[in-house]
Amino acid sequence: MSDNVPYNAAGYFYGYQPCPPGYYPGYPAGYAAPTVPYYYVPAPPYYPVYPYGQYTPGVVNAAVNRPKRSMWECLFCNLTFKNKTEHDDHIQESHVECEHEGCNYSAPLDIMEVHRLKHIKNENGESILDSVEETRRWIRNRKRRHPSRRKRDEDVSLKDTTDSTEASSVEYEESVLEKLLRDAHSLSKKQTKKEKKSALYPVISKVKEQPSALLRLSNPLKYDHLLSKLDSGPYSYRSAIGDGRCPHIRKDGQCKFGPKCAFLSKSQFTVPKRPPHILHLLKNDIYETEKTLIDVIKTIVACNFFDDE
Repeated sequence: MSDNVPYNAAGYFYGYQPCPPGYYPGYPAGYAAPTVPYYYVPAPPYYPVYPYGQYTPGVVNAAVNRPKRSMWECLFCNLTFKNKTEHDDHIQESHVECEHEGCNYSAPLDIMEVHRLKHIKNENGESILDSVEETRRWIRNRKRRHPSRRKRDEDVSLKDTTDSTEASSVEYEESVLEKLLRDAHSLSKKQTKKEKKSALYPVISKVKEQPSALLRLSNPLKYDHLLSKLDSGPYSYRSAIGDGRCPHIRKDGQCKFGPKCAFLSKSQFTVPKRPPHILHLLKNDIYETEKTLIDVIKTIVACNFFDDE
């Protein structure tokens, strides 16, 4: 093996590695056993490489045998908790239980909407999700709605060669599974719909509606989630008197600022920057005026109004 190998070359952490004679009694001089977790790279004067920290002969490396901290994990929300109490509190606050008799499944609301489809039976008494015919019909309809490029080219050539009446005679058969999935995801689609943006006055798109106070009482987690999304803009929609809940909490339940967190007190007073009321009043008018102006520009360009010819 060459002596000019890099100090921490990744390819030299396995197999027999050259090391000073006498480091491991009982093994061939100049070589270490592959089962020993401490390896050496040939660089004068034989600098040792310890993957888990400093190695002391005769002392077990504490980093290797360090006991793993027991973590309680929520697979649906991709969150980990220190103990069972925090995990149970999370389940109780953000999860809902299945209403079907004999089913103890619990998950967030958006996942529960899909889980409920398992309890819906078809005319043959089998689950909609387990029905081969429903799945085949759903796949066929999905391919019809979202064809590939090759399929689109074939359909265009087929329409040119066939009669339009024959093409319109093919009826679209919607599967029950497709309808139920569309209804289950309708709420999430409404929440993620594309927001309006203004090119002439970009600040107007940052003016949002204040979340309802009833939502804070009925669903505090959703209320805090909406506020955290609104705080990314130039304006703040939080209350002037805070409730002491830190917005910088990590997944492990600790603030990223540690003991310097400013939200350790139960309540605090801040002066939030609210959007001017004039922007709320003129928001829709600005969007309509901008849309009309863009339509006029498109018409002028389409008609070649400024063309000298």
